[in-house]
Amino acid sequence: MRKFLFILLFVPLCWVQAQVSYMPVVSSYYDTTSVAGGAASFSDDFDSYTDAAALNSQGLWLTELNNIYVTKPSGDGAVYSNSSSQETAAYYNSVVDGNQFSAGTYESASSGIGIGPAVRCQGGTGTYYGWYSTTTQSYLTRQLSGVETILATGTAWSATDIVKLEIVGYELKCYRGGVLDTSVSGDGKFTDTSGDKLDGGFVGICGWSNNVANRFDDWSGGDL
Repeated sequence: MRKFLFILLFVPLCWVQAQVSYMPVVSSYYDTTSVAGGAASFSDDFDSYTDAAALNSQGLWLTELNNIYVTKPSGDGAVYSNSSSQETAAYYNSVVDGNQFSAGTYESASSGIGIGPAVRCQGGTGTYYGWYSTTTQSYLTRQLSGVETILATGTAWSATDIVKLEIVGYELKCYRGGVLDTSVSGDGKFTDTSGDKLDGGFVGICGWSNNVANRFDDWSGGDL
């Protein structure tokens, strides 16, 4: 009887220990989450990165075009565009589906300088779709080997706006505050029917010119 009770107690304990030993370890600089359909989702608050340094090679970020930099006022990390009078972008080096999103918080604005989300970044070729805002208006763009085409414009974002850029097929959707931003193309949507439309790629961040006061934070991106 004592032997039987030992087996009943010992086997469940071994099973619990086995489960604990296989728990995944998640890196401190990004989160990977399984959601419906097995979709991948990533996030980054930039708090653990080096201040006043390029985002490139910190965490899983790589350069798509020119320079995106990290700034940490009071230790709270964010990113900003850091190439005067040039487009900028960085991509998150993790595989996602072609239908994807990129989102974040627009922390502050600076005249003539832009920052925002990017999708279908092509991995260092200066090619992607982006949506960024200055103090005067927002711009939905396609960047092709470093050459920008403005696809649509909208009203400027306000500080603390949460913005998201989605793409499904070749249709781009622009969300601000959780709803479609109808100032962009009248309905918040734009379908790329050109011969330069982009397929696949990575999610990321894009911008224009250089000013540390124009910041983007609490980024997330992944599959749709």
